[in-house]
Amino acid sequence: MIYNNSYFNKELKEVYITNTISKHQRYVLGFLLALVAVGAHLTIITLSDTIFLDSFPYIMATSAFSILYMFNIVSIPFFVIYGIFYFKTLSFIEVNSNKWYTLIKMQFNPYKLVASKLFARFYYVFFVYTLGFITAVLISAILKYPIIIHYLFSLYLSGFLAVLSLFFICLACSIFVKKGSSNIWILILTILVFEMIKELTSYNKLTQDKILMKNVSNLFLGFDSTFTYICIASVIISSIVCYIAVPKRAIKYTCSNHIEGIEFMKKHNATKHFAVKTKFVSSAKAVNIVLTSTMVVIMIFMITLNCALFLFALSSFDDLDYGSKMPMMFSSDTMEPTINKNDLSFYTKIDPSYKLNVGDIIFFEVYNKEYVHQITEINDDSTLTVDITNYPAGAQEDYFLKTIPRDSVVGLNYSNNRWLGAFIVFVNSTIGRIILLLLPIATLYNRDKISAYIAGIAERNNE
Repeated sequence: MIYNNSYFNKELKEVYITNTISKHQRYVLGFLLALVAVGAHLTIITLSDTIFLDSFPYIMATSAFSILYMFNIVSIPFFVIYGIFYFKTLSFIEVNSNKWYTLIKMQFNPYKLVASKLFARFYYVFFVYTLGFITAVLISAILKYPIIIHYLFSLYLSGFLAVLSLFFICLACSIFVKKGSSNIWILILTILVFEMIKELTSYNKLTQDKILMKNVSNLFLGFDSTFTYICIASVIISSIVCYIAVPKRAIKYTCSNHIEGIEFMKKHNATKHFAVKTKFVSSAKAVNIVLTSTMVVIMIFMITLNCALFLFALSSFDDLDYGSKMPMMFSSDTMEPTINKNDLSFYTKIDPSYKLNVGDIIFFEVYNKEYVHQITEINDDSTLTVDITNYPAGAQEDYFLKTIPRDSVVGLNYSNNRWLGAFIVFVNSTIGRIILLLLPIATLYNRDKISAYIAGIAERNNE
């Protein structure tokens, strides 16, 4: 670090030899966080006619609540990624590298140093998160989404406490680890534990309920508010751990690493630079291989899926043998609740002698038109009475009721999958093609630069 000014100012401005975060960049991070959340929301609502609407109504609605809930979801990985990339300079791992030893000998108060670093991290999380939250609210207003003032503070507080607790846990753990990679695994484990606690205490149900979130006191009352106190306790305990452990470590000079380094340089001084460079190249190469393989797999999957969908669109039951299976995207809501709109439904081609029953959902052709109906009656004259199960509002009763010959039935519905249907809808959407096809292509084109950058961050954190 540079200590020409007060330690607190340097920490607050995050001014380091290898990393300088200006106030403008903090504004950018806050705005970026909001834009990512809004982008995720707009992507999700393209699946509003799928199972996502029933499974996640709290993020599918066109309201400020949905955007802000998505903001809280996105903020966790956003801050985690930032912490991982700049772990070495943001955490207390520098204490283990003797970087505070000189400061202590220069009569810097170690407790004030700890307080400065903790407050600087608190300020950073508060500034970026608050700016992003306000921006998300303004974008909601621009989109003309309904905004209810009462739940804004509850959403803000629930998200801020979750992010802050993770950041402070990361700071406390950094005291006891020598490499940034170890703290990353601790952070991931903490996130998983937090999610388990949310589910076990019904905290997620609380934060997903617009009515309950209108009253901020619900975050502090009842069993489902347990997670709120866990977050607060995490911040307090982590701060106490830092106050106790950091000064004890800072006043001790750890010389083992330096002795080993001196001996190494005596024996291998001529090859030191080459060894470090070789290690970096190896890391970059490994990242490159993983990145390239992942993007290639995604692209092959996308191309294969689109080819399969194209072939299924061209195929018909006439091309199949009896007993063959036929998937089909169902694009209407006429057969709800058995088959929902945008479900991937599966049919078996049946022969004219196959025994049908009342209630079976069949695929049939009449006058070169294809239909999917449910059998309501089997008549004695080898005909079937069929009808849809969900009439549109205002439609006349029995308007879609049909009597069809038995030999017009070519397929029998045997299964439906809403999740596969939703995935196919997303893949075929404009946003889906950008994310799953154009983005991998752009990543492959710039894979060398991306790999070198990620490897460089990993090397600096593990030094």
